[in-house]
Amino acid sequence: MKSTRPHSTVRTMGNARRGYSVFWRTLSWGIFYSMAGALIGCSEPPLVELGQVDRLEKALWNTGAKEFAPEEYSLYQEKVQALKDNFSRERARLPVVRKYDTIRDHLTTLSSEGEVLLQAVSLKKNEIREAAFKDLRSVEALAGRLRVQSEKLFLTRSARKKAVRAELLIGEVRHEINEGRYHGTRVRTEQARMLLEPAEREIDATLDRYLDARNVVLWRKLVRETLDWSRRNAAPVIVVRKAERTLTLYQGERPIKVYPINLGYNGLNDKRSVGDGATPEGTYRVILKKDLGETKYHRALLINYPNEKDRARSKKRAKQLGGLIEIHGGRNEGLEETLGCVALDNDQMDDLFSRVSNGIPVTIVGTTSDLTSTNFAL
Repeated sequence: MKSTRPHSTVRTMGNARRGYSVFWRTLSWGIFYSMAGALIGCSEPPLVELGQVDRLEKALWNTGAKEFAPEEYSLYQEKVQALKDNFSRERARLPVVRKYDTIRDHLTTLSSEGEVLLQAVSLKKNEIREAAFKDLRSVEALAGRLRVQSEKLFLTRSARKKAVRAELLIGEVRHEINEGRYHGTRVRTEQARMLLEPAEREIDATLDRYLDARNVVLWRKLVRETLDWSRRNAAPVIVVRKAERTLTLYQGERPIKVYPINLGYNGLNDKRSVGDGATPEGTYRVILKKDLGETKYHRALLINYPNEKDRARSKKRAKQLGGLIEIHGGRNEGLEETLGCVALDNDQMDDLFSRVSNGIPVTIVGTTSDLTSTNFAL
């Protein structure tokens, strides 16, 4: 005979089994989430450290690390990228197994390396900047000196063109340095210096004539002979000193009057050939007085250039000497330089013209003073 249980007892036992099942499932999931939470909480993403590395990388770029420390900067970028790749791979894993501690340590180390590199780049940049400015100031000083001297001293057309190109190049280099672009500036500064070399050589060659004691001795001798002639003949003589840009009228050894003058565009050099723009040096004579209407330069005194000594030198060099060298007016009419003549203001030319006669000596010399490059009358 089959025993039976009341329905109420069966329902009670079923409910109890279901209760135990829910309890164990709840307990299992609680333990799982507790463990997962513990695992996740042990290693937070190193976002702060990543941000610091990113800021350093941008600072290095802005400071010019690629230009001033290319190898070090490239290596640093490789390390940054490798750590970012590691971070991306770690973040792609399940949360319960992510571990950022090693990445965080490496990022901290990389930040320190970045700070050191940034400081090194800044120091090197400043060194290069100072060196670039030093070179630039040196070539600017040279250009400035040559610019001033070339206003009074002759330069060939080629030398002048190169000097102009140098000035333009110097301006470009200064602009680039002021803008913080130093790459190639020292090379371009040296190019500017090389462009100035022809002008420097030509000017220095002219100045050297006036610093050569042998030339000064010769010029003094010519002046002494001319003053002796004036004393013996009781007649006035003319002495032109090119460096001082003066014409002095003497009676014996007594200066009667000093006139300011202009010379040829290459006037400080001795005339060597026709068209060279130089003012001749030596002792000459007035051979013709040109009054008003007889010259386009107000009044003029024509001298006997070339004389016999000039012709003798010309034969050795096989060059044409030219001629028509005068002392004339027009200086106050905008005649800043001549083709080789000596120019006075018109009123002073009138005064000189009235004091001299044909046949008197005219001695033209570089200078009779002891000159240095600092007091040279330019």
